[in-house]
Amino acid sequence: MRLTTPALFACLITVASVGCVRWPLVRPTPLPDQEAAEEGEPIPGVSLWREHATLPPEPALRPPWVVVHGALDASCRLIPDASLQGQVARPRRTETLPPWRAVDLHLTSALRVARVAATPLHTHDPVSTQVQLMALDGRRVRPGELHLHLPNLAQRHRLRVYDANGRLRVEALLTLRELFRDHRADIGLVPSPRLVAMLYFIGQHFDAEIEVVSAFRVGGVNATRGSRHASADAADIRIAGVSPQELLRFVESHFRPIGVGIYPNTGFVHVDDRSVSYAWTDASRSGRPSRLRQRRMQHAPEAPDPSQHAPHLTELLLYWAVERRLR
Repeated sequence: MRLTTPALFACLITVASVGCVRWPLVRPTPLPDQEAAEEGEPIPGVSLWREHATLPPEPALRPPWVVVHGALDASCRLIPDASLQGQVARPRRTETLPPWRAVDLHLTSALRVARVAATPLHTHDPVSTQVQLMALDGRRVRPGELHLHLPNLAQRHRLRVYDANGRLRVEALLTLRELFRDHRADIGLVPSPRLVAMLYFIGQHFDAEIEVVSAFRVGGVNATRGSRHASADAADIRIAGVSPQELLRFVESHFRPIGVGIYPNTGFVHVDDRSVSYAWTDASRSGRPSRLRQRRMQHAPEAPDPSQHAPHLTELLLYWAVERRLR
């Protein structure tokens, strides 16, 4: 059956409207991201308009830019986080995408989720009881978990990204699509499974929460064309108490191929999934033009890349950080 032009147009509009139905998450007003901070606004979590720190408790009396702080439980109810109270954000200008761009992003997300769901698990590779007990003893980030701090949302999340068998959970991918979405265009894209794996191993190694400064950005709108951010393969991250140089050392010595850039004056490291390694340093300061310079990888790989097993992990890789400490 051949579709006429009006019928084809109607089908595209239907797909776009269905694709715009998002995972049920509460969306507070976003805080300024790193790009906004480089334009002269305060860096999230450092100085956030102290004149608005005291706010009326009644929602109806609050200014429209007040952020609702907290994380989401299993029922998508907001759990207030006392450590984030008092932070507010200004209203942000949003970008409007053409319908075909939105449809393309939703179809790409659906294909990534379908590939993950259709990929079989790896062969069984059990860990010892000793390793399992060590994983429960004094660790802040348990095996299978990814702890995230998202200053753009003023939220902290503890996600179970892998189940007990090492399978990447589809629910976690859909949640990450919302958490990593482009806040200006108000649209998300399911992240690369290998990027999720790299973030998981980083969090497991440092046993710490990862602050995601920036992740997905729409190409040609809020990201340059060809940027790994535009395909949801990249994230700009930092970890409290860990220097950018230390984070860079771990990333370069454990993941290949990889795209990695260090921003010493803004304090974060760029990590992305790519087929040919590329490294750079950008010494620009806030509000200044980029000073990106290509460089050689400073650290040789120490072992086979554990993220190459993505989307799913073996049970041994699930306990990777704990097992390495026993060697």
